Amino acid sequence: MSWNCQHTAFRHPPLYIGSMEVPRPSNRVEIVAAMRRVRLEFKANCVKKRKVIMEVSIDGVRVTAVKKKKKRFFSRSKNRKKAELKPQVIMHHPIYRIFYVSHDSSDLKIFSYIARDGATNEFKCNVFKSTKKSAIAMRARPPHALAPVAARRPPRSRATPPPPA
Repeated sequence: MSWNCQHTAFRHPPLYIGSMEVPRPSNRVEIVAAMRRVRLEFKANCVKKRKVIMEVSIDGVRVTAVKKKKKRFFSRSKNRKKAELKPQVIMHHPIYRIFYVSHDSSDLKIFSYIARDGATNEFKCNVFKSTKKSAIAMRARPPHALAPVAARRPPRSRATPPPPA
C-alpha cells in the first residue's frame, strides 16, 4: 500500500515518547493508566523523546522520524551528489486498527492512541507529547484538517436503509 500525500488531512510534529504492549483495555481508567505507565517507564529508563511527524488521513496514522542534516564546514568533495534521505517510517496503523485515542487530563500536551499491531495482534499504546505551538494549532485546525476526509467519503443515498447497529 502506497501512502498518498494528497489525502493527508493533518500533519503534526509531536515528540514521540514511546510504545508499549498493553492488555486489551476495558474502560477509560485502564487506558489512562496504560498511557501513564508508558510515560513513567520511558522516563525512568532515561529514553529521550524523538522528533517525529504524525500524518493522519483516511488511510490511517503514519509516524515518520525527523532526521537532522549534518552541517559540514569544510567539505572536500563538492562534486559528489548528496544522497536523498527517505523519511524513516516508525509506524503505520490503518484507521480500523486504532482502538482508542485519548489525552492525559493532568498534562494536556500528552496524547496517545492504542492500536492493534498487525503482525502480533497485540494492543500497543503509543504516547506523544505536543509542543506548545502545535497544541494551539491542533485546537484551531481540526474542522479544516478533516475536510479532505469528509470530501472523499461517498455520499449516502436516501434510498438505501441505514446499516444495522
